[in-house]
Amino acid sequence: MTDGTLVERVKEALRGAGQGNAGEGSVPAQLVQELLKVYSAQGEVVEAQQNVMLYIRGLIHDALADLMIVNSSLELLQGWIETRTHDPELTEIGVIGTTAVWRIDPLLGLVSAVCQGEMQELELNPTYASGFLGQYQAEWQHAFTTRLRSRRLNAQDYSLQISVPEQYFCVNCNNNGLYHVVQNLIYNAVDAFAEARLPRGTISIGAREQEVSTQQEISHGTLPAGNYVVISVSDDGPGISHDILSKIFEPGVTTKKGMGGSGMGLYMVRRMMIHHQGYVHVVTQATQEEGSKGGTTFELYLPLVTEFS
Repeated sequence: MTDGTLVERVKEALRGAGQGNAGEGSVPAQLVQELLKVYSAQGEVVEAQQNVMLYIRGLIHDALADLMIVNSSLELLQGWIETRTHDPELTEIGVIGTTAVWRIDPLLGLVSAVCQGEMQELELNPTYASGFLGQYQAEWQHAFTTRLRSRRLNAQDYSLQISVPEQYFCVNCNNNGLYHVVQNLIYNAVDAFAEARLPRGTISIGAREQEVSTQQEISHGTLPAGNYVVISVSDDGPGISHDILSKIFEPGVTTKKGMGGSGMGLYMVRRMMIHHQGYVHVVTQATQEEGSKGGTTFELYLPLVTEFS
């Protein structure tokens, strides 16, 4: 929401300048009127954005309620399968469904927080990168396998390799938020394998400390000089086409042709990294030939915390 008091002060200053003598430093009255029109238009845009966000939050609220119904139905169905059919494959499908529901629930909560402008409520705490990767290693493996099955890919032909560093690199982060950032990148890589019909593929996750001595231009912005912990998520999939690379963090932009992509996943990644005062650098080698590999690496730069208090 705009600062109404500040806007009024600026308007008053401009009016005063416009009514002054046409000497040095004075502002022409016509320019004052045009600036006031700009401020008015900006206020209308902000109000429209707020209305859209409220509408999205309402949709998310309804979606969460529907998820609770779906989850209850899946649990009942799973119990019926286990007691009546004793079919292990059907039982596993039920487990996958209920797991997917409870994983979506907190993600929708994060989306709602973004829409409401409440990112500040996602508390950041000092965390060792090694502890963070180790904590969620099993969950990411499970999510990876679940995603492969949902895309009808043979789990034995694909691998997720997570390297937990021995060194203790500390960052300030919201574990749940950063967990979903990494998981979203895992999902995107699996979807890329499926879309390109790759017979096999590998996703690699790791972390390292990196000193940036001078300001650098990266794929999506400028990286200031400083010490960082870099969490990298790499895949040997088809890569991202360079004609869309600059737009991938914009809401509604998706590379998933015909796979139901909403274009909100990477937008959420970028917003979450901004909340962490971090940066995202994307390195990709795109290939257009079906079945061939290119590769993409997302590097998440998080400021290094030198003291763990």
